[in-house]
Amino acid sequence: MTTRPGDATDLHELSGAVRTPFSAEATAADVLAGLDLHGRRYLVTGGVASRWADVGVTANSLMPGWITTGLQRHLDDDTLRAMGAMDDDGNRIEQPSFKTPAQGAATSTLLVASPSVDGVTGRYFEDNQEAAVLDDGTGHDRGVARYALDPGNAERLWELSAGYVS
Repeated sequence: MTTRPGDATDLHELSGAVRTPFSAEATAADVLAGLDLHGRRYLVTGGVASRWADVGVTANSLMPGWITTGLQRHLDDDTLRAMGAMDDDGNRIEQPSFKTPAQGAATSTLLVASPSVDGVTGRYFEDNQEAAVLDDGTGHDRGVARYALDPGNAERLWELSAGYVS
């Protein structure tokens, strides 16, 4: 993996000892440098949601899912095999969990246009509904880890990020 200054690996090195992400002992840099990029995005969503809710701004995160588009034609065979989309003989394997572009856009459309989510903020959605909250956050195809929705973690990440850009 190639990194640039400011990438997660550089920030992780700045944080000192490696700790379990978001444990009670974790520093803010550990939170920012954790391996869970999606978790950080959800934490930023929580920061936005808490800061601007009083002025009517809502912020939610979503996972559109794996979407079958023409972009897959640019993936090499090794990548397709690693994804389970190609067998060892080079034959494409249709993935039942992959979505059409319309299916992939459905959750975004729900969050933008549905009155059913008016005023809902700081949440994570997938498959047109709020996602299940998981305690461990690993080894699951669906859901969101509890630590990624924790307001304290969101605040720590927000403050650390603000310090880096100020």
